[in-house]
Amino acid sequence: MPKFRLLLQRTPVTDPEAIARGAQALLDRGSQVRLLTPRLWVYTPLVADYRRVTVTWAGPGAQPPAGWTAGPCLNGVQLLYSDTDAAPPDPVDNRGACEARLAWLRTAWPKLVVSAVVFGAALAALRWLFPGDLPLFLANGLALGFTLLVLLVLILQLCRLAALRRLTADTRLAYAHGSPPPPMPVLPAPLRGLVLALLLLSLVLMGFGSPTLLGMALGVLVSVLLQRCWQFSLLGKGVSLRSARRRTAFLTPLVFGVLLVFYLAGALPGQNPSRPVQAASYDGGQYEIYTDSLPLELWQLEPDLSDKLLWSRRLTRSRSPLLTATDCRQIPANGSGYYLEYRILDTALPPVQALVESALLADHPGALGGTNLFGQARYDGYDPVDPTPWGARAAYRLHWDDQMKNQYLLCWPGRVVEILLDHAPNEAQMATVAAALAPNP
Repeated sequence: MPKFRLLLQRTPVTDPEAIARGAQALLDRGSQVRLLTPRLWVYTPLVADYRRVTVTWAGPGAQPPAGWTAGPCLNGVQLLYSDTDAAPPDPVDNRGACEARLAWLRTAWPKLVVSAVVFGAALAALRWLFPGDLPLFLANGLALGFTLLVLLVLILQLCRLAALRRLTADTRLAYAHGSPPPPMPVLPAPLRGLVLALLLLSLVLMGFGSPTLLGMALGVLVSVLLQRCWQFSLLGKGVSLRSARRRTAFLTPLVFGVLLVFYLAGALPGQNPSRPVQAASYDGGQYEIYTDSLPLELWQLEPDLSDKLLWSRRLTRSRSPLLTATDCRQIPANGSGYYLEYRILDTALPPVQALVESALLADHPGALGGTNLFGQARYDGYDPVDPTPWGARAAYRLHWDDQMKNQYLLCWPGRVVEILLDHAPNEAQMATVAAALAPNP
């Protein structure tokens, strides 16, 4: 049998008298409250022969009256237990209650500010990690999910700061008029539902991006829950809260460290990265070779390749519910002059494809630059070309200044391909590229 129980409140309970009645009802059944929030109470069997329970207003660290033992506190509302027939504490007037509420608000304010700054910095760091490659960001479910999660927590913290500031102003006004402290603000039900939906969406996105890392995050979360349950069980055995926290402090760091070691070792289920194979060339040198299967390879474009070339073929893929990005690269490890690089971007959402095409074109705007011997020069940019040989809806070729490069942007319904070739392709090679990379009808 567990040594603790959870009591979920249907409606938030912040009224001192309602808290006292609920705590007394539990005391009559041989239990005492150990954690107090507006919606969740955690209670354990009695750790002493308590007979009475009451509430008072007290600031952080305030000493309980003689004959009473301090229980949990909720924003200035302090639970008190007594195992004697000690007289109840003197009632606190409205001004004293407001002073206790303000004292607790002063302790909560720095924590929320630090938390908001930390999550704001994390959001800025994510923006720095993906400064301009929008397709890469849209195809990274882990980045999308983590960004949404960080943004959600940041918004919640800012909302809590705004509510805290409003509550502080209302409490000061109540103190000036000698009125009772105002009720604590609670999150409306529609907003709680929206927060839950966004939280689930962020987990889905993270699962698309990296099921292994999502499993690690959930494993750490489970360890935190187990740690809390262990603490409550120790509380039920009469252990102090400080001692319970000290005894269980190792659990979450231990779980995180073990999972991190297994992840770095590539030993977690579902972790299957592309790994190079060390291979020897004809002259005895060692080369790092990838042997992934690619949808389009150089031999399909150039049949007369040397047999002495040692090819490295690498494929990496990232995906999210919005976009799947497949990066392919084929180069000779022991030669030069041949290379093939392309990126396939797949999406079933036309607005996302339009956004991706606009982002890729915007990365190479072809703006006017300085002047050279031939007149005004342009920076790199995509120029439209005839899409018919490619069998595409639209096709573009990259230029740098006044020189055309062998990099093309090809657009089919549901797929965008950016490909870099070692030389300008003829129509037969264009048809080969289209046959290999165009989406199936």
